[in-house]
Amino acid sequence: MELSFRKPKPGNKPLRPGKRRKMFAGVMIALVVLAILVASALLVSRDVAVPLQGLIRLKNGLSFYLFGASPRLYYLDGERNGQDFRLTGANYFTISYRDEFVIKHVATDDLRGKSIAVEIDGIEGKNVVGIPIKGITLIDQILPRVSKLQAGRLATEYRIRVKYKRNDIGTIPIVIDVTAQDMLRYARESKNRRQQIDYLKKALTMSNGDEMVRRMLADAYYRYGLMDDAIPQYQAYLKKKPSDVAALNNLASAYAQKGFHPEAVRVYDRILRINPGDAAVHANMAVSYGRMDQWEKAVQGYRESLRLMPNLTAVRLKYGEALGKINKMSDAIEQYRVALKADPSNKALHTALADAYLKIKNYDSAIAAYQEIIRQEPKNAAAYANMGVAYGAKGAFGQEMESYRKALALSPKDPNIQYNLAESLDRQGREKEAQKAYQRVLELKPGDLEAIRRLAEIEMKAKRFAAAAAYYEQALKSSPQASSLYVDAAFVYGELKNYRRSADLYERAVKLGARTPQVLFHLASTYEKLGQRKEAAALLEKAAASSPHEETYQALSAYYMKEKRYDDAIRIYGKMLKMSPKKALYYANMGRAFGLKGEVDKEIEYYRLALKYDREDDTFHFGLGEAYEKKGMLPEALSAYKTAYSLNPESPAARKIPQLNIRLLQQKHQK
Repeated sequence: MELSFRKPKPGNKPLRPGKRRKMFAGVMIALVVLAILVASALLVSRDVAVPLQGLIRLKNGLSFYLFGASPRLYYLDGERNGQDFRLTGANYFTISYRDEFVIKHVATDDLRGKSIAVEIDGIEGKNVVGIPIKGITLIDQILPRVSKLQAGRLATEYRIRVKYKRNDIGTIPIVIDVTAQDMLRYARESKNRRQQIDYLKKALTMSNGDEMVRRMLADAYYRYGLMDDAIPQYQAYLKKKPSDVAALNNLASAYAQKGFHPEAVRVYDRILRINPGDAAVHANMAVSYGRMDQWEKAVQGYRESLRLMPNLTAVRLKYGEALGKINKMSDAIEQYRVALKADPSNKALHTALADAYLKIKNYDSAIAAYQEIIRQEPKNAAAYANMGVAYGAKGAFGQEMESYRKALALSPKDPNIQYNLAESLDRQGREKEAQKAYQRVLELKPGDLEAIRRLAEIEMKAKRFAAAAAYYEQALKSSPQASSLYVDAAFVYGELKNYRRSADLYERAVKLGARTPQVLFHLASTYEKLGQRKEAAALLEKAAASSPHEETYQALSAYYMKEKRYDDAIRIYGKMLKMSPKKALYYANMGRAFGLKGEVDKEIEYYRLALKYDREDDTFHFGLGEAYEKKGMLPEALSAYKTAYSLNPESPAARKIPQLNIRLLQQKHQK
């Protein structure tokens, strides 16, 4: 097609400017249409199998150029890893982190392409045409935002976007090819604990349980203190790699941190079979033995560790502690001294040495050791406090008090130091000051059981039983399972004549295990005061039947004697004599019981047996004298009274002797 323009004839009027512009526009439109037709023809001629496509592009081109419609996207051409590719709107773009690609050309209705741009979600910048892009850059943007990550090809919300004047005219979905290596790489690079572990778990799944991936996951769990998760992973890994010493060490440590010390010991033993010269493993196994209270084995472990590496100060410190646990304090002290020669500024060693001296009651050495600590650490409140304990044990109360005051000046809110001060004041008989000090302990540590108990004892000693009862009630709230508290509180309520409360407290003490004869006797006595005589007797009889000990029998016999049940008392004394056939007191008590029954001959018999085993007890001689006197055997009675008086001038025999002398004179005069 040719376009020609006629020249104007001479004499014709020239065209107006407006008509000239319209004519020019028409010519330009015609040229554009011609170009589109030519392009379409070329397209059709290149692909004779799709004539319809050429017609569609012709139509779309006319719409774009003649009527201002949006251009259409036909395809993208690019190169990936050295190979060309073409993408249409019906395709998706697959990429892995190893890939590198570039978009070279965009085919749209805008033949010039000046207003066409290609953008990729996640890639900074506007137009990526002609710019090489690494797959790792794109995947780094996508993976953290994928909620359900899995192996293989994974569809994403990311797109390659073709834009005309900032508006999308076509998009191509991006699919990523996810591998186990991706997960491992992200796990290494991530600083987020949960995300890192999640990547490793996915990598483990993708790799079908690869051993090294499992080891990495186990190490991550261990590193972040998730021992419950680390342990099964190490166990599974070690089934395939049983000689991995580092993994075995971590597994043993995980067990130990969870408190599973028998399991830790078994793993440490496996390590030592592989490497018997590992000093650290010997020491760690010793720590676990210590946690299991198997201190002899702990000592052996520390000793072996130090044999292999003598300069391990921390191990020698633990060795000393273990020796102390088996009461070898002298050996422990020697270990601390050896360690201090190598590390003279080690504060833990100085403290351990001082505490060891205090424990074996070598107070002068303890004081000197604490003074050395204070020289190095002038503000060490604990050293002052412990030095106070040492001074107190020596009876140096002035220096003890001074040490506690210095400790409190450094640590005024420490209830333990305050308690030590209160206890010292208590021992010195400074009751009011001690009381204030114990109350200060309660201000610092409300509910402190020992402070409450001491305050109760102070009130009880002063016979302020109501105040003592209030403290005991407070103590029982703090420690409701302490049977001795119930016993003490019951006694106080007994003094207040609140026998019902006293009985309740004694009963509770018995349920908690306080079944001593004294407790049972006091409970029985309380029952008696409440008018529950049968309960009192039944309690003691039950105690004697279930716990046939001399102490129980003593309480029961005392109760029978009080109740004037002499036959029952004699029966119990008989059982006691079977247990201790040489116990003089039991014979004397039996004699007394017979005497109260009126069986004087038996009374004399048993008092004589008592004196057979103990001739130095004045009460036995006095009891025999009374029996003789009842029998009318006055000379024998006078002799017994004189012996009792010679053994104890305070004996009531002193009154009996002159009376009996008078009676003997009267008898003689009558004769």
